[in-house]
Parts: sequence; structure tokens; C-alpha cells
Amino acid sequence: MDGNNNARGYSHRDLTNRMEEGSRFFSQSYFAGAAVSFRHARDASIQIHGESSLECAIARYSHGLSLLCQIPVPINDPMAFVKKEVDYYSSVIPFPSAAFQAYRGALDENYVRILEDAKGELNLAWSIMEYRIDNYLLKANILSALGEVAYRMGESNPQRYYFEASSIFDTWLGENSRRVADIYVKLLICLEGSDKSKAIACGYKAMSIYRALYEKLSSETGTADQRRGSSSVARTDPFIQPKRDVAQQMCNMITNLAHKASSSETHSLFVLFTRQVS
Repeated sequence: MDGNNNARGYSHRDLTNRMEEGSRFFSQSYFAGAAVSFRHARDASIQIHGESSLECAIARYSHGLSLLCQIPVPINDPMAFVKKEVDYYSSVIPFPSAAFQAYRGALDENYVRILEDAKGELNLAWSIMEYRIDNYLLKANILSALGEVAYRMGESNPQRYYFEASSIFDTWLGENSRRVADIYVKLLICLEGSDKSKAIACGYKAMSIYRALYEKLSSETGTADQRRGSSSVARTDPFIQPKRDVAQQMCNMITNLAHKASSSETHSLFVLFTRQVS
């Protein structure tokens, strides 16, 4: 049941409380509970603000994403080394992909149904946001989530969502953002079996962004000085270690991409970007 015709009387406080509750469950990786809270928030937003409101789009996106997060990922998932949509839900709380279960073989009927429900909510969120100009990043996040749903459902063209999302992220986050690089990795994986030239171009773009981010962070954290035995910078800047952790993540992404490329004909195009990165 969609719940749009719910006769319950909701207040603004109900909407706020349900969204906060859902976000809290999300932070605890309790995605089933988050889905229930966000479903109530969706119903409240429809009753209070209307089906075409920004509040409704946010609630539907949150509900759809919490449904998506209940789906286990396959063993040896090709996208295992790149962030999932759950990791982007909040810029404050890093939700670990490790919270996901894994499965072998095909999804059972219940998971397929949940994926279909997630797709339905995200499509409705997109229908609200498609022609709006007041929240471009929400639009891109919805598209990226739709890309992951399509990929998990085995659809033939999940890259259509990622391409559209990448154009928005490029504009609003800047072409050298981690989010943009991750989108290009997902495009690489979606395209490598059907359009080798586009896949190579996306991999090249992702690799160059990761390399630029790695070099910037290494410079800011005095990595070279640390290798020579100096730790003075780390003692004066409390943000040094978090930056070093992110730099290591960038290094790992470059290594993963290089490893992926080493088993294919794309290797020669990526090897330049992996030199001198450690």
C-alpha cells in the first residue's frame, strides 16, 4: 500500500520527528526501521505540503534509499571498491558499506519486490524534481540512486542515470570532487561490456581526479616531510590525520582502478596515473 491516502492527521512536528528518526536509524544501519520512519514522513509531507513539494521529494528519496539499502550485494560485486549510495546520504555521518550483507546467485523474490518499491519511490521523487531549479544536488542524488537500483536489478542501461547525475555533480561540486570521480568509476563499470571507448574515457577521468585529490591532500598533510621523519605538522593541525586517511583512500582507489585495468586492454591508458603513488 502506497500510503498516499492515509487519513491520519499529521503535524509539522510529526514530519520533523519522522525525518529525524529515519536519519538516526540510517546512521545505525537499521535500514528497515529507517524505511518505516521515512514512509510516515512521506505521508506527512504529502498531507502538509502536497505531492509536488520539495519536502515530499526529500521524503520519497530518503524512503527509496532506505529500501535500496536493505538489498544485499553479490559476492565479488564489481562495484565493491566504490562508494554506494548509502555512503553519500549524509555528509556528517559516514555510513559504512560493510553494513551490507552479501549473497550468492540471484536475489530472492522478496528482495526483488523491495528493489521495485525503491525504484518506484525514487522515480516519483524524480518526477517532482525533474523540472525544479531549487535543489540540483538532490536531483543528482536521486538520479545516482536510480542508477544503483537499475544496476542491482540487472537493467541494460543503468549508465543513463549516472551520465545525467555526473553532469549535475560536475557543475555544482566541481570536476575534481570525490563524488564526481566515484560516478565516473560507476560509469566505467556499467559501460565496459558495451562501449569500451566510453568506458576508457570514464576510467581516465576518474583516475585523474583521484590522482589530483591525492596529490593535494599529500601536500596539505606534509606527507613528504613525514616520510623524512618530521611530524611537526601533525602536532599543530588536528585535521591532518583525517586528511591523511582520505589521501590513503584516494591511493586505494587508484590502486583498485589500476588493478582492474591491468587485466584488460585499458591498462596502458591508466598506467601513467599510477606511477609514484604509494
